[in-house]
Amino acid sequence: MRSTPTPLLVAGLVLATLFALNSFPQLTSVLLLVFSGVILAVLLDAATQAMQRVLPGGRVPAYAATLAAITLMFVLIALWIGPRIDQEIPRLIERMPEAWDSLRARVNNFEMLRGALDDTAQPIEWFARGTHVFSVVSSTFGGIFNLFVVIFVGIYAAASPRRYLSLGRDLMSRESRDKLGVVARELAHELRLWLLGRGLSMAIVGIATGIGLFVMDVSLAFTLGLWAGLVSFVPYIGPLIGVVPALLIAAVESLGLAGWVLSLYIVIQAFESTVLTPLIQQRAIALPPVVLISAQLVGGVLMGPLGVLLAAPMVLTGAVTTRVLRAADRSDG
Repeated sequence: MRSTPTPLLVAGLVLATLFALNSFPQLTSVLLLVFSGVILAVLLDAATQAMQRVLPGGRVPAYAATLAAITLMFVLIALWIGPRIDQEIPRLIERMPEAWDSLRARVNNFEMLRGALDDTAQPIEWFARGTHVFSVVSSTFGGIFNLFVVIFVGIYAAASPRRYLSLGRDLMSRESRDKLGVVARELAHELRLWLLGRGLSMAIVGIATGIGLFVMDVSLAFTLGLWAGLVSFVPYIGPLIGVVPALLIAAVESLGLAGWVLSLYIVIQAFESTVLTPLIQQRAIALPPVVLISAQLVGGVLMGPLGVLLAAPMVLTGAVTTRVLRAADRSDG
């Protein structure tokens, strides 16, 4: 009996998934939260394996030490930057409408710039007024229940990943069990590398942006640098979102300062895309830009902001799964 070709199988699964997500929007939120928890589990598992090389006693004490170290790290970070963020974020939200109005007033004498600004007025005004973007972010990421689900899934999945893999293996044939094990190992390896690369990229972008804005004497440089680093988790689209508030704040001072801020972001992103990303992708799977951007657009339409945020790891998951299954089919052949 001939098996279904892997590309057709993957295409069928993708179409079935899109149909299910479109037909059952509540299912979309659940699946994305579970997927976020799996990503957290991959990070915790990688940290636990690193801790096992240092601590004796096996996985249990290493996992406990990992959770304790991560908790302590977040507490220290909150105590260190929490008060500053608490002061600067309200100021940033308050200054965005003023910055937007100032920018429009400054370019009012330039016909071409005024026309371009009018074309982009709607989305930027949403951001500047804090009535659309911040409400979406708060409703998507600020829910205590959603955060609890992600943490719950991540902690319990990382505590005993073999147990959950064995549950899936029990429902499959012997041939499918072997494929599931290979897919799980490859996915964990590639996701670790990708997350490590994104974390390194976020740190460099955030620190470089904050230092550059501070040197230029741009207001709220710390918060703007933190924002640029956080949104750079989303490839390609994230940097475009990250530059908007800094440009608006700089435009309050002068268009010249806004030009220097734009140049700073271009230099940082050029370094990230031409130097840092190729170095990271030497050991990780490369994701084509067109595929990533298309996935982000589709994810945004079907699943909202969380779909954009998780588009890259979902594409990575599909790419690794397809590669492993096709290699298994060639081996069987």
